[in-house]
Amino acid sequence: MDEPRAPQLWPRLRTWLATARELVLPDAAKQAKLERLVDWAELQSALDEVQRACDSLASPTVYCHNDLLAPNFLLQQAEGEPRLHLIDFEYGAFGPRGYDIANHFCEWAGFECDYQRYPSEAQQRAFCAAYLAQAGEERPGAVEALLLEVQVYSLASHLFWGIWSLIQTHYSQLEFDYLDYHLLRLDKFRLDRQRILATARAALNHSPAPAAAGERAFWSTPQLLEARARLMPANVALTFAKAPLHIVRGRGQHLYDAEGEEYLDCVNNVCHGARRG
Repeated sequence: MDEPRAPQLWPRLRTWLATARELVLPDAAKQAKLERLVDWAELQSALDEVQRACDSLASPTVYCHNDLLAPNFLLQQAEGEPRLHLIDFEYGAFGPRGYDIANHFCEWAGFECDYQRYPSEAQQRAFCAAYLAQAGEERPGAVEALLLEVQVYSLASHLFWGIWSLIQTHYSQLEFDYLDYHLLRLDKFRLDRQRILATARAALNHSPAPAAAGERAFWSTPQLLEARARLMPANVALTFAKAPLHIVRGRGQHLYDAEGEEYLDCVNNVCHGARRG
């Protein structure tokens, strides 16, 4: 494959934005409408902010289709199990896995951008769990981490197709209102932007759970699992994976979990060093 193996999402978006700003429609009335409705400074600022948020998630680089709308799925009915094929890799490139999944979810809304069709949380969770199972990446917190990736990269999807639409306004011969589609995608972007970015910041900052008076704050179990899935390599096994033991403090020979349950510490891990003085 001759495709560059470095992620192409952000270089492509920045090239498209620069190209779109230089193009002039031959129809003066349409050009005036475009200049009135498109805020170039907002697009540049949004692109910078969303890239920073997405980069902080460290989404793994995979080969992405980048255009997973319904017509690009081909169901082959054959003897035995039906087979699903992806077609039309015109926009295919290496990029973050979170983007490709987020973009697919956004495509559920169709060209009408009817986001009542957007997959429910249960559907998103099922999809992400199946994806991770197929990739052999099932571990506590992995689904939540991937759901966060997808949520943030949905903003990138709106920018991707919103900027793409501005270029198509100049070049496409199809009977389709690309400027209107640009506005629909940007409307959804503006609606979700602050909520999603705030959610990402909260997850990445790991705001500690409230502590009782006189006690130090500690991470909640979901926060700890999400951080572990994001930061630890997959080959580092988690003891008691189905019901992780979340120890938050110790006193004497006893340990205490996040719920206040007491445990007797029978493993001595401190005898390998000695204090000198």
